[in-house]
Amino acid sequence: MSQAELSLRLGRTQKNLSEIISGKAQITAELALELEHVLGAPASFWNNREARYREALVRNKRYELSQADIEWVKAFPYRVLVNSGLLPAAKATEAKYEQLLRFFGVADREAFNAWQASAVARYRRSLATKPQTDLLIAAWLREGERQATEIRSGMYSAAEFESAIRYARTLTCMSPDEFLPLLKSRFQQAGVVLLLVPELPAMGVSGATRWLGQKPVIQVTFRYKTTDQFWFTMFHESCHILRHPKRAVFLETNAQSHDATEAEANRFAADLLIPPSAYDQLIGRRAFTRQAIGEFATGIGVCPGIVVGRLQRDGQISYSHFNDLKVKFQPSNRPRPKP
Repeated sequence: MSQAELSLRLGRTQKNLSEIISGKAQITAELALELEHVLGAPASFWNNREARYREALVRNKRYELSQADIEWVKAFPYRVLVNSGLLPAAKATEAKYEQLLRFFGVADREAFNAWQASAVARYRRSLATKPQTDLLIAAWLREGERQATEIRSGMYSAAEFESAIRYARTLTCMSPDEFLPLLKSRFQQAGVVLLLVPELPAMGVSGATRWLGQKPVIQVTFRYKTTDQFWFTMFHESCHILRHPKRAVFLETNAQSHDATEAEANRFAADLLIPPSAYDQLIGRRAFTRQAIGEFATGIGVCPGIVVGRLQRDGQISYSHFNDLKVKFQPSNRPRPKP
């Protein structure tokens, strides 16, 4: 059918039809019905073709990156995120830009900057970091968000969570393969999501706590890979949920913090793992032998590595003593890329 005949059958001018065919004018719902009558294909076919065409135009325009967009992509340690399983490999800058937007769940570079500024403003750190480190931390936090959305948990209950924390202390002598399923399940019953998201290289973070809507989330890294550090971090983060503001994002790094909430969380974790009265008795005896440490740990119901770590941090024994009593964790789960 010639264009002239089609315009005649549609009751439209050839100029109008030419603009439609060239994409300058859109296929309206009314025209879709007219095309259905003239050509037989249903109106839904024409409507879908029009929608897909307009989407393609917008998508192609997005690939016309500004210099600021290009510099933003270059600033990201993209290869690190690929090697960590968070992003698919990509070569072209445009492809990397699209993957970064998908991963962070933002519309464009400016939206990412606004999201990151909000997150950075809310989490507390004592030591200024390099811009690339902040990007790695943002990616690590975002992966926690993505995983948390897939986990169903009950409504948060402070009483249930306190009970779950006491239960968690009974698991300290187990391996990660044994205690992680039990710990995650019990926390979920209390409305708290526990995530193990491995640290990204040179990020310097051992854990984070925040509320995603009404869902409290504890995100840990196994950064130090030993019994004492993991459980101290776990109970430190738990204190933030129990006692500190919901709007805050608490990020634990290797920097010394003088923040009152961090000091309270440190004391909470230390006293929960080793009751102060029992610890005072241990210090008073000054019997820091392998046997004495083992018997003391058995008596209070924790693994010996936790006692060793506490004595080392308090300067009671050297950091080179009794490290074989600390269990080294070798978690196998890693972040997985998403389509």
